[in-house]
Amino acid sequence: TNDGKGEPCNACAICQGITEGRALDVIEIDAASNRRIDEIRELRDKIHIAPTSLKYKVYIVDEVHMLTKDAFNALLKTLEEPPSHVVFIFATTEPERMLGTIKSRTHNYAFRLVNKDVLANHLEEICKKENIKADKKALLEISQASGGSVRDALSLLGQFSAGVDEKGLSTEYVEWQLGLTPLGILDELTNAIIEKNLTQALSTVKNATNQGIEPHRLLGDLLNHLGEKIRSETITSENFSYLVNSAISISTSISQLKSSSNPE
Repeated sequence: TNDGKGEPCNACAICQGITEGRALDVIEIDAASNRRIDEIRELRDKIHIAPTSLKYKVYIVDEVHMLTKDAFNALLKTLEEPPSHVVFIFATTEPERMLGTIKSRTHNYAFRLVNKDVLANHLEEICKKENIKADKKALLEISQASGGSVRDALSLLGQFSAGVDEKGLSTEYVEWQLGLTPLGILDELTNAIIEKNLTQALSTVKNATNQGIEPHRLLGDLLNHLGEKIRSETITSENFSYLVNSAISISTSISQLKSSSNPE
């Protein structure tokens, strides 16, 4: 490191080797594919080999909760008396499935989901580097659909960008791929609610269902859209109260829709 604070410089051969996956002393293991006790025993036999170029030999075990109980117990013996040159990093999306004996012998770090605006900016930087044209709104939709998971957002970006032409990644295309209700329909419905225009609201719903938009999805997207509208600074106090009550009504309708014989 250059600053002595543990931050990688990303300029030296060692940093670049780790980033590019060429570092022999950084070993990543997919526990979903290597979950049996035999694989863990093999790992346990190899960890006594000293690192070749780094100070430590680092084992990154991904989806560690997928290990069998026997494999966990075999790993536990290694964790009790690990070689001084070995560091284990366990990654899991289901920490509740980890044995308490494992958790008590490790430092636990909970990674939070990423804010959708921050994630959208990250996707925008990637698009610039990869020369991918993309609407900012489309990237926001992807980050929203990912639920704040960077891995899921990158996966969606890769899937969607593979099928676009020179026009790039449009908001309409992403909405179609995600099965989202087009923003124009949500704006029409919101305006109809604010203006208390039942005829316009019913017409918009009919238009949405004719486009193949599933009613449950329509109400869910509308509820999210109203939430953004309620949080905006441009809404009047009168409309604020009315939209809050409308959102409550829509939320109730979503639960009732599941048992309805006529969702539309």
